[in-house]
Formats: sequence, C-alpha cells, structure tokens
Amino acid sequence: MALSTLRRHAAAVLTAGVALATASSALAVDENWILDDLAKAKQVAAEQGKDLLIDFTGSDWCIWCIRLDQEVFAQSEFKAEAPKNFVLVALDFPNQKEQTEAVKKANREAQEKYRIEGFPTVILADAKGEAWARTGYRPDGAGPYLKHLAELRAGREKRDALLAQAKATEGLERARLLDEALNIQDIIVPDRNGVMETIIALDAENEAGLREKYTQQLIDGRVRDALAAAQAKMGGDDFAGAEAALAAIEGLEKASADVRGEYQMARVSVLYFQQKYEQMNEVIAGLLGDEEMPADLRMQLSLARMEYAIQKKDMAMAERIFDESIAIDPQGQMAMMLGSQREMIMMQVKQRMEEPVPHDHDGDGVPDHDPEDHGG
Repeated sequence: MALSTLRRHAAAVLTAGVALATASSALAVDENWILDDLAKAKQVAAEQGKDLLIDFTGSDWCIWCIRLDQEVFAQSEFKAEAPKNFVLVALDFPNQKEQTEAVKKANREAQEKYRIEGFPTVILADAKGEAWARTGYRPDGAGPYLKHLAELRAGREKRDALLAQAKATEGLERARLLDEALNIQDIIVPDRNGVMETIIALDAENEAGLREKYTQQLIDGRVRDALAAAQAKMGGDDFAGAEAALAAIEGLEKASADVRGEYQMARVSVLYFQQKYEQMNEVIAGLLGDEEMPADLRMQLSLARMEYAIQKKDMAMAERIFDESIAIDPQGQMAMMLGSQREMIMMQVKQRMEEPVPHDHDGDGVPDHDPEDHGG
C-alpha cells in the first residue's frame, strides 16, 4: 500500500492530491458496517459482547484502502464470518466526499487516540475502545485475512497470559515475560513505554541483554509520544502550537533514523498546511541528502515538493520532481506503483494546474498565507 505502512499520515496528506488522485471511491459499507460513528459502534459491541474492527480509510483517494475494501471487506466470506466476532466500523477521511463538521471532529479525535499515521489502518479493540492489535492491507483476499484476524485474537490471549504471569513473578523472569509480550507481532501492549521502563529497571546490569535492547526503543517511544502531541495540535489547526511542540521535543539527537525522519516529516507538514511552500522546499532540500533517513521517507518528502510546482503551474518542474522522487528508491513498492501510473498522475497534475489558485492576491501563483484559513 502506497502510504499505509509507508508510515506517516502527514505523507498521506502531502501526496494524496498528486500521487493518489486517480483512485475512485469504493467504500464497502453495508448493513454489517457502522460508518463514521465510533461511539455507536462501542455501544453495539458492548451490547453484543464483541470486539471492534475499526477501519481508518480514505475512500476517495487511497488506492490501498480501496483494494482492502474490494478484495476483503466486500467479499461474501468476510461478510459472513467477521461480524461473528467484531462490530465493524469505518472511519473515513475523504478528500472530496462531504462530511459534517461533527463527523470530521469525531474521526480526527479517533485518529489521534489511536495514532493513525497511514491509510488504511485497521485497529482491533475491545468494546470500550481499548486497542489490542493494529494491522492494515494484506494481499490474497478474504480467506487469508480472516485467518490473520484469528491469529491476532490468539495473540491477544497470549499477551494477556504473559502479562498475568509477569505480574505474579519478579526479577529477570518478569523482565523476560514482559519482553515476550511486547514482541507478539501486531499486538498492542498497554503503556508500552512504561513496560519498557520496567524491563530496563529489572535488567539494570544487562544480564539478559534487555536493558540494551529497550533503551533505544524507549527513547524512540518518548519522542513518538511528543510527535503525537504535535500532530494532535496540527489536527486542530493549531500550527503555532504544533511548531512549539516540535521545537520542545527532547532526546531527538539520540532517536533512531526512522524517528528522526518522522520528526522531519512533521516539520514539513506544519509548513505544508500553512501553505508555506517555498520554506517547505528549503527544508526538504536540506533533508534529501541525509542517507541515514529511510529511502521511503526521503521519497515522500521529495514528492511533497510537487505541491509547490502545482501552485506555480510549472509542469516541467512537477515532472522533474516526480522523476527525482522515484529515483530515490526505484525498487520500492511506492515507487513501482507510482511509476506504473505516471501518465495518469501527470494528467491529474495538469488538471490541477488549470484550476485557479485560491487566495493568490499578489499574483505570484502561490496561495497567500492567511493565518485564519487553514484549508487548501
């Protein structure tokens, strides 16, 4: 999926209008699904004694969301089996489809609560809304997806058993049990940072190698918590607050390359949402040469520059940026998907260039920044 585990919702927003504009809407919602109403879904789950399957989707722009709908959720096998264990709820983040302000606000709050950073993301949670697993698009259709959901339910049971065992023991044995619980694939452990702190304290001399293992992960976890707080402010259009939160993040120099890349993406996002495209391009230019930053993140950052080319109505610039971006990671999944659709994408870019530029009072082809207007 082009943007789901390519990690950041910021990147999805930055590239949705360019790279994914050719997708058509296809939200597979029927009588089994509750649309854009998590509160109602929680109530139904409590009444029926079921868990929640929460699909965070972009129904009219996200290619891999649409594929998940068509290949899995719309299939009769999934429709027959999944509702036996889950109340299904879709929370949509469209580019074009109309939504009430109340729905937008509620969906954004859910996005912040579950730290949704890419689309599609599927959260499995109990009836109270406490998440216990995170997944997304998977290939091969409904049958394998249902098997995957069953494996996740088994993983949750294993997690709970390990946490109960850990609670009843002490020392390195407790640390080992907590370590095993943290490493069940796709399973969420409550208060992960707190659990890592406990493991580090229990293995203070690094006898089991766990202090060394979790020290870096804990640094990254704390930085990600701070990034989530900044992203929440962005979600509420508080860009000054987001900039202040980013500037106040501590421990960034000790964070992993992945997390530093996420921080830079957040910086770019703040500038993008404020339509400060020239300043955004300057920041990106300084980042693209950082070989420690993962290639897919550098490609997303590079693609963000296309918005400036669109606003400037410079087709040659847009084509150059697109090709430079693909060249960063030409064998990557995102690059291959975009490369195969280059002609359609450039047609969409040209169409956008033909639209009038909003708020262009000085005639430079770029929207003038209005602090009271955070729209496009």
